[in-house]
Amino acid sequence: MQPPVSIARKARGVIQIFRPELPIAAGVCVLLGEVLALGAVPPLPVLGTGFACGFLLSGSALITNDYFDLEVDRINAPHRPLPAGVLTPAEVMTLGLVTALLGLVAAATFSPLALGLSLIIWLLGFLYNWRLKAAGLWGNLIVAISVGITFVLGGIAVGRPWSPIVWTFALIVLVFDLEVCICPG
Repeated sequence: MQPPVSIARKARGVIQIFRPELPIAAGVCVLLGEVLALGAVPPLPVLGTGFACGFLLSGSALITNDYFDLEVDRINAPHRPLPAGVLTPAEVMTLGLVTALLGLVAAATFSPLALGLSLIIWLLGFLYNWRLKAAGLWGNLIVAISVGITFVLGGIAVGRPWSPIVWTFALIVLVFDLEVCICPG
């Protein structure tokens, strides 16, 4: 039996499992969608809530990815918080679900459409982590759609879901991300 993990080590493990640079990028994409759709900077509460929605949904996907990749990470990344025993599988799944719930609550403050799209984004991420990662091109397409659609979420957040510039950016990012997934070198 391993000795108990300190609170400080658990906190570092939570930060590590979030991989903050990726959720920050998702939050920024939502912000860019808001600004592009409006042609101006929206009020600070809209910016903050939009960022939080993108950050939390992306963070949830990354957290649940570690949960479902535990056996692979035991071999390929034993230093990660879950295989290293810093966090338990139950803690990781709970963190992933709470993070998703907070992201969905943030989306619900905008509109039912924002909540619906956010729920789809979360479900795609969860399904990808659980079963579809090995689906080849289909799995890559799910990741690319999830990245590109963050711009559309920003447009929805400011009441402009059909903004042509937002959809243009979403498609550009989707294609770019799909190319990166397919040809990572």
